[in-house]
Amino acid sequence: MPVRVYVMDPDCASQRDRYRIEPSAASMEDPERYTREILRPLYEATKDLPDFGIYLYNFPVSFAIEEVDDVCRVMFYGHGKRGTDGPILTFGEGTDYHAYFADQIRWLERLAAPEGTPEPWKSKGIQVHPYQGQ
Repeated sequence: MPVRVYVMDPDCASQRDRYRIEPSAASMEDPERYTREILRPLYEATKDLPDFGIYLYNFPVSFAIEEVDDVCRVMFYGHGKRGTDGPILTFGEGTDYHAYFADQIRWLERLAAPEGTPEPWKSKGIQVHPYQGQ
């Protein structure tokens, strides 16, 4: 089963802005620390798995989405809250909510396609690219 993980690039301006509104206990604040303690170990643990990919994006988001089989789990990012403090909403296939959130993931997949970011997103500086363990 293919697994794709999309995470905000720790060095992008949107991530620095996200750190500003997180409580200090939740914020990694330092991009090097996040890369060293989270991103690089995840990459090392999964780099030899043929169906596992880690992708970085460079734009702000309001929620996290997990899609497993026919269910989307959505976690909202609140101001002054840890990501784990928010509610987790679950939407099954066949609902408008599931269609909306699944389409958000399909959008990320299109942006991460090997041929590169399509327009109009490319002209806006939007990037989604594979993480290579740097």
